Amino acid sequence: KPVFKDWKIYKCIYAEIDHNERKYILSGGKWFNINTQFEFSTNEQFRQIAISSLRMPEYMAKDEGDYNKKAAESQPEKFCLMDNKNKISHGGSHGQVEFCDLFSSRKEIIHIKRYGQSSVFSHLFAQGFVSGRLLQIDREFRQKVVAKLPSPFQELIDVNQRPKESEFTIVFGIISDTEGSELHLPFFSRVNLNNAAKTLRGFGYKIELLKIPVDKKYSQTKIAPPSKKIGKNRHG
Repeated sequence: KPVFKDWKIYKCIYAEIDHNERKYILSGGKWFNINTQFEFSTNEQFRQIAISSLRMPEYMAKDEGDYNKKAAESQPEKFCLMDNKNKISHGGSHGQVEFCDLFSSRKEIIHIKRYGQSSVFSHLFAQGFVSGRLLQIDREFRQKVVAKLPSPFQELIDVNQRPKESEFTIVFGIISDTEGSELHLPFFSRVNLNNAAKTLRGFGYKIELLKIPVDKKYSQTKIAPPSKKIGKNRHG
């Protein structure tokens, strides 16, 4: 098969190394030397982000969309599915905004991604920022969101009023198969999240992180690829 694009394995390696009281980060094939004070303030801000008390089903799905659908179906009174198929056309003929993946009866606006590279987290935090900002400042967007919601979730958003201080919580859910409850994010993703959280708090939102565990048996099992038929046995 033809090769359309190639790159060095070195560019695929991510590392955070503490050496002589300094932090060094390898990302995208480049080394970065992080200022000690900046590292400290970044980690302090990250620790201040609350951990969600939500109890979500363990991940055992073919992809994020499948997981969101199963989570909503398992607790329909608690979660409303609002991912890809419910994207909102807004801001022009081709503008598409995803309000969230799941909207809860406790006014939690939940965005979900599988653990991955920094670009995955950048996309996740950008989704939360864009939809949170529009819900706060744009009446037309609120109308379009409510039109997508089934009853009784529709009653949770007042089209004619901006969300009140701390009325809604934006939850960033990250699917991870690591052991324990702690969620480690790459340094630059922590910086990105801190910046998004600071702005969204200014809009009046509470911000929370949620680690979604992966079912142990599922994480250790993979579907084997179909066997290739080399040819028919001339005696069979």
